[in-house]
Amino acid sequence: MNKLITGSVAGLVIAGGAAAYMPIKVGDTVQTQLQQAVQSANTQPGNTFQIEILDYQKSAYSSEVITRIHLKDQTGAATHPDDYLELLHKIDHGISSATFKSEVVVTENIKEIVDKDFNGKVPLHFDGEVSMDKAVVNSYLDAFTLTPEGPQGGEIKVRPANIRLTYQIDQQQYLLQGTWNGADLNANSDHLTLGSLKVKATGSQLSDYIWRYQSQINLAQFDFGNDTINLNSQKLQLSDNFDIEQNSEGTDSINYNSTITLNSLSASQYQQS
Repeated sequence: MNKLITGSVAGLVIAGGAAAYMPIKVGDTVQTQLQQAVQSANTQPGNTFQIEILDYQKSAYSSEVITRIHLKDQTGAATHPDDYLELLHKIDHGISSATFKSEVVVTENIKEIVDKDFNGKVPLHFDGEVSMDKAVVNSYLDAFTLTPEGPQGGEIKVRPANIRLTYQIDQQQYLLQGTWNGADLNANSDHLTLGSLKVKATGSQLSDYIWRYQSQINLAQFDFGNDTINLNSQKLQLSDNFDIEQNSEGTDSINYNSTITLNSLSASQYQQS
């Protein structure tokens, strides 16, 4: 009996030690994956940004990371020194995965705009989960209203949006899907109304620079006009497909097609339809 009790206690100690160690291992894995993702994004040709990890504070069960995104022009050169965004990521290490929440840091270069137009808080934030084989990132845009300065006046109303990106790390496949509830823009006699927008895209990586993908965007309403012209559609759909096939001789062929569908399109100019 004593041997059984001793063996059980030893087993519990080993299991408890392993459980306590796993979050540490998950934290190390997340740090490695984040560093690799940043390096990969920065080396992609033609990208318009550069990511920098400013600070990485890691403990056994959690981490806090600050990243800075520098904007670049079409030539790849850095734009104005103040053209950057910083993100604060709060990461909790679990036994088999890590969850995180991220938000934009109100730095001095954007503080005046954020205080004036967004009541001191950026309406964009993120959360998600990362494991050995999968990463899930949720992006949220809160509703906001802007009132541009100038003689024309006007108002811009942006409704909420939610987009989820699921990436299968081993298979190098992604699924992007989400909904945006639209926006209204009114400036003097000009107006632009966008209804609810749904997007779905799937893709897989063929090489370091080439992805195979399919995407579909559905816009419930599009209405643009002023005193001179008006363009209206009850529904707009955009479909894209990109694929590379290899025949038996080893020759690659690239296939791409794009389709735009409009439902009930109407246009008028000087009150003539």
